[in-house]
Amino acid sequence: MLEVQNISVSIDGKPILETFSLTVNAGEVVAVTGPSGCGKSTLLRVIAGFQRVERGVIWFDGHDVRALAPHRRQFGMVFQDGQLFPHLNVEKNVSYGLRAAGVDTRTAREQVEHMLSFVGLGGYQGRDVTTLSGGEARRVALARTLILRPRLLLLDEPLTGLDAALHDQLQDDLVTMLSGMNIPTLLVTHDPREASTIAHRTVSLSLPYGDSHGRGTSSR
Repeated sequence: MLEVQNISVSIDGKPILETFSLTVNAGEVVAVTGPSGCGKSTLLRVIAGFQRVERGVIWFDGHDVRALAPHRRQFGMVFQDGQLFPHLNVEKNVSYGLRAAGVDTRTAREQVEHMLSFVGLGGYQGRDVTTLSGGEARRVALARTLILRPRLLLLDEPLTGLDAALHDQLQDDLVTMLSGMNIPTLLVTHDPREASTIAHRTVSLSLPYGDSHGRGTSSR
């Protein structure tokens, strides 16, 4: 279980999150919604270890992870733009973390094949990532993260910018994939309908009374 307790974060002296708390249970998908500037993406970066937390505690499986480097937390984060390596093909993008961890070539290829089939891209190993559609690129980014079997999955607006038909297709596929993985997942989205479709529970961050920091309410 992920437990965020009363965290506060400021960037360049500007409060972004203040005494914010959140829990994500085993196998649960929780969506965080709210307007731009309320701290949604900052929350993910703090949990992943890319942004320093000023006050509060971040627990995972009963351990405080604040002092751990991002790679030691073993959390997987999919950024909004995917951040694929343009000079590597689909297979090498997806296997990048495996190869860095010393997994042998044959095993890595087998795992990539399985993961690409899981995300609906079977046979795409040799494709140039610069030729992929927006939805295909998002699936590759998701496969690259999932293949490392993260303890926690962090999704930063994974469906933003897709046309309506592709958005709805990938949204439905994401629901199926998340239900089959049983990985606790925190999803950031600006779309309440998307949140209610994908997540078991929604946390709404807001900017009350003109405040510049995020405060949250939770609903099912």
